[in-house]
Amino acid sequence: MVALLRDRFYEGYRRHMKNGYYPIPDREVMRDIYEQYHALGGNGVITHLMEELDELPTYEQ
Repeated sequence: MVALLRDRFYEGYRRHMKNGYYPIPDREVMRDIYEQYHALGGNGVITHLMEELDELPTYEQ
């Protein structure tokens, strides 16, 4: 399960970083994935990526 959550997170991370924005509904989904990943014992690498995502604007500029 941890591997699936990590894969799903990386997929979203790459998409949003490429697009340059991070819509609010997607933030909620990614936050859920992030929290479940950590609850199942996932490591802290995704924490850094989550911080990068949180710095993106919520809409295309």
